[in-house]
Amino acid sequence: MRLLVFRLVIATVFCLLPVTLCAAEAPLTNRDVVSLSQLGIGDAVVIAKIHQAPAVDFRLSIEALGELKKSGVSGSVIAAMLDRAAGANNAATQDSAGSLQEPDFIGNFAWRDPATGRLKSLERQTGSSTISVKAMGFGGAESYIRVPGDRSPVRFKEGDATDFVLLVSSQNTDPQSVAQLFILDAQEGDRRLPVARAASMGISGRAVATESQLPLRATRYGKSSFLLTPAEALGPGEYAFAGPITGVGFCFGVDANPGAGRSRFERLVSYKQREVIPLGIQDRGMTVDTVEVIRWPKEAALAEATTKPMAKGEIVVVFRQTNKAGRDYKCTYEVTLLDEADVEIGSGKRKVGIEDGEADDSVRVGISLRVADFARAAKLRIRAVPEPDL
Repeated sequence: MRLLVFRLVIATVFCLLPVTLCAAEAPLTNRDVVSLSQLGIGDAVVIAKIHQAPAVDFRLSIEALGELKKSGVSGSVIAAMLDRAAGANNAATQDSAGSLQEPDFIGNFAWRDPATGRLKSLERQTGSSTISVKAMGFGGAESYIRVPGDRSPVRFKEGDATDFVLLVSSQNTDPQSVAQLFILDAQEGDRRLPVARAASMGISGRAVATESQLPLRATRYGKSSFLLTPAEALGPGEYAFAGPITGVGFCFGVDANPGAGRSRFERLVSYKQREVIPLGIQDRGMTVDTVEVIRWPKEAALAEATTKPMAKGEIVVVFRQTNKAGRDYKCTYEVTLLDEADVEIGSGKRKVGIEDGEADDSVRVGISLRVADFARAAKLRIRAVPEPDL
């Protein structure tokens, strides 16, 4: 009974989501047009459907046009198909006057090369909704949208330019209502967007998709598109755009790049002792809130370092973390101590877990260094990467 109620709640949550990756509507094809024409509903209705479809995939060679005519499709409907396809092609191609290149079809996303303006298609996938139940429902349940494969074939390096273009039916549309960017969980051979979760023994679920959503900046682009840029640098992971084509996601992945500089999981702060420094590193409800240096080499060790320059010591920093993600997390902490010239003095690394619901949990990380170098300490470079505990 509890599982049945949860399914009903999940169905409600799916309906309330403004854009999801479920209930796909495929592009309109020649076969669809033939079927509509044979229904006897009139050319006006078929033509309206051609113009209103989020995307089309027409075959309009001479042979294909002949087949359409043989199947009873009227000349006016074929003309509408040609007009719709021509409009999409015109939007997709740079003309001699230097117009901006835009995607082929309404609702399609593409990456924009900042050097050339050329577009690169993203991986197009249709998601399927799934419910995962633990211990017959007594251990809770999760509903998620599943995308096949745990890794997109479309890859970028951390630090690459991440400008994307979405072709829309009207630039008067609020771009925030037709474009959403999500970070996906890669696990068990697929990618997942959590939609709702129910706690142990619970009979209701809560929507969690927004916890995986990333903010976007949007501006008008070309004749019929928006230029979309993530509001923060994308760290390593799997991502998907959801847009006007219901049920379809446009996916890509970001690989780690040590030379890319700071990502959304990194912070560079001044070295201070006994001072709480805010960080605000977040991932879907998991937050690394602050860092504080709580221990450093003692005066006796500093004095001894003048005669023992190779003597080793340790600085200890404490992080505060909070998990409201609805699942357990692990977080990898990498801390590097730098001088004013950004030369590394010492470093430390630790991976720890944090259970769902934990707040203001503390984690200590030691930084090993030569005591003689302690006086040079000027900065802390912090990389804290939270990830769901699978």
